[in-house]
Amino acid sequence: MDLKRGVSTISSSELLPGSGSQQSTDRVGHRSLVLVVFIGGVTSAEIAALRFLSAQEGMGYDFLVATTKVITGNTLLRPIIASSKEGMI
Repeated sequence: MDLKRGVSTISSSELLPGSGSQQSTDRVGHRSLVLVVFIGGVTSAEIAALRFLSAQEGMGYDFLVATTKVITGNTLLRPIIASSKEGMI
């Protein structure tokens, strides 16, 4: 079997304790809350990826996102454009 970089044959339910079939049955319907902190900013795509993971069947976690800034295309490019106008690039 060939494995490519970044590809795992282990499912997330095997990696994350409390998810999937190993989820605690004493509190049916309870999902653990995971705080994800982004220092320096987060993009909407990264938030969407966490929402996608949370919506997967068998995922025993809800994600709460905390960040110092939400990065958009404009906020990413604005400093680059400003420095190029000043002749720094």
